[in-house]
Amino acid sequence: MKKSPAPLLAWHFLLDSHEFNHGPFVKAAAGKTYHAKGPLVICSNGMHASRNILDALYYAPGACISRVEMSGPMVLSHDKLCARHRKVLWMADATRPLHDFTLWAAHRALEAERAAGGVPDPRSVSGLVCKQAWLDGQATFDELTEAHQIAYAVYSEIEQDSFANGYAGPSKYHFAATRATTRAAYTAALACSSFAYSCYSQYGSNDSPTEKAHQNAHLTQIIMGLAPAGYTETS
Repeated sequence: MKKSPAPLLAWHFLLDSHEFNHGPFVKAAAGKTYHAKGPLVICSNGMHASRNILDALYYAPGACISRVEMSGPMVLSHDKLCARHRKVLWMADATRPLHDFTLWAAHRALEAERAAGGVPDPRSVSGLVCKQAWLDGQATFDELTEAHQIAYAVYSEIEQDSFANGYAGPSKYHFAATRATTRAAYTAALACSSFAYSCYSQYGSNDSPTEKAHQNAHLTQIIMGLAPAGYTETS
């Protein structure tokens, strides 16, 4: 009989109501283990999760994060896994940390563009300033919505100019950095709590593995701060 792999710690996002987005369609509870029946198939059947929090964020239906232990037979892919059993160790509302994370990532994009010799569009910078003000209770939702629309317009302008120039030539990196900046500013202007997919896709100046690893480590540190008092991990 084939031996099951050792249990793995992973991340799994839930709906803001703490319910699973896929079967079993129930409200999750910390300390409870959920089970899958039938053959394990990635994206089709099994208890799913991701070892890296950025990968989990890609599939997030909301801003409720859960730390889980996956056990039993497993099927692994590059950004997720499915297992027979998934135990919820703890859960937390990650809405504010995710907003803070997008701002952090967007400011890294600004610095990347400056380092490449570019000058971030002031409208993008203003969008980030407005988002921070909104989080601090110093800007209204209508003001944030306007900043979002302006940042998106900037992003669209840069995309059109970049496409017209074939994404090539001496200014290729400048275009890439500017696209990342405006895209990050646009994303960070979003106001809803279930914007996880959007903030996942912003890696700063490029999609390099090094930048992704850095952002994954930063977000992991932020979210681990939501863990219950006394919670520790050994793996």
